[in-house]
Amino acid sequence: MIYYYLCAQILILILTKQTKMKKLFTLLFAAVAMSIVACGPSAEEKTKMEAEAKAKMDSLFNAASQSMTTALDSVAPAPVEETPAVETPAVEEKH
Repeated sequence: MIYYYLCAQILILILTKQTKMKKLFTLLFAAVAMSIVACGPSAEEKTKMEAEAKAKMDSLFNAASQSMTTALDSVAPAPVEETPAVETPAVEEKH
């Protein structure tokens, strides 16, 4: 009978320690999650970063289109000169 009492006491201690640890880890997790969220950029910083990214993309697009235009101009065939049409003399038919 004494063994049952000791086992019950041990189980109670284990369970209470586990719930205390669960509460502690939950509290620590919440604190870490909030600190990570708080470290993010503000709305002003986000708009500034988006504007910088847009400017970079525009400059890259302009440079790429300029290089494509240059490449196409260098590969384009030379203009074909028109040769003057030679008129054939009219042949008179004899009857």
